[in-house]
Amino acid sequence: MGRNEHGIELRELSERIHSCRADELDYYRSILDLSRAQRAAIVEGDTDALARATEEKTRLMSVIDAIGLKIASLMDETACIAGARSHACVHRDHVATTAATSAVPAAGCGLNARIVGVMAGILEAECANQELLEQAISGVSEELKQIDAGGKAVRAYWGRGGQPTSTTGAIDDNA
Repeated sequence: MGRNEHGIELRELSERIHSCRADELDYYRSILDLSRAQRAAIVEGDTDALARATEEKTRLMSVIDAIGLKIASLMDETACIAGARSHACVHRDHVATTAATSAVPAAGCGLNARIVGVMAGILEAECANQELLEQAISGVSEELKQIDAGGKAVRAYWGRGGQPTSTTGAIDDNA
């Protein structure tokens, strides 16, 4: 292959990598939205909504993993053609941005920075969700202790000869 053909093939591979990264960014944004939905579900005590959001996040992570494998394959193909060890983004948006802002090309694509930003948002949301869940678990634990203490008090009362009160109305046969 000629040098020009390699350049065209590398540009096509770069476009495909960039497209995969853009898809990856969209999926990460969806996960961030689901993390926020989980927070609302935790606050509202909606365990069904919490479970649905968790399942959807798991599914999206599987999709992101598959995209990661595709990107790795495309980068290997790029390295074979270019004889290089790493992918330097040549996507037109990245090249235009780096040319306008610097005389020296940047090391990474702008998508990478956006993905990192969304991932930081996900981490922040997940930490807040964990704190809310820990508070909810603590509250349930306290309620269970109170229920247990109440049950022990009732059993102790019955053990001293007390009679359990009927939950139905008593009928007076002598009336």
